[in-house]
Amino acid sequence: LYVNRFNAATASWGVATEVDAGQVTSNLLARIEMAMLADGRAVLTWQSGTYALKSMSYSPSTGFSAPLAVTSLSTGNHFLGIDRDGRALLTYRSLSQWPNPTDATYNVYTRELPSGGAWSAAALIEAGAGDTKQNVPCAMNLTGQAVCTWAQNDLAGNTIRNSLWANLRR
Repeated sequence: LYVNRFNAATASWGVATEVDAGQVTSNLLARIEMAMLADGRAVLTWQSGTYALKSMSYSPSTGFSAPLAVTSLSTGNHFLGIDRDGRALLTYRSLSQWPNPTDATYNVYTRELPSGGAWSAAALIEAGAGDTKQNVPCAMNLTGQAVCTWAQNDLAGNTIRNSLWANLRR
């Protein structure tokens, strides 16, 4: 994974820098999310290796932070948003019972990253009765309100009657 920055004042790109060598293994796992504020602060997240979810921050005064692991149990489906205070919201789908995936269900979790701070502990959004499906798209406004949606089985261990679920963050 490489990062680079465009400097609007000079109308030029910087030098691309490799930040996660050899870890983005396929197009399926290469999902990268970015969120940026008008003042230039930014956060990016990506799937690294098979299950790890990593992140980096950018500040115009200090540049890019070092990459850090956010969780080791993500499944490649995640959303990243940022509010006007620079607080990032990460929502992702993850196994509930690792390392035995045959007994596991996928649940939806969220973490927050205050500007200049560290990621919070994972907060469970939905365990539900059934398995959460691929993709947990979310939308977040500048005040930090968010809504996420996902498809989920109605019953544990059953793929019949998939329903659409939603969660609102106020």
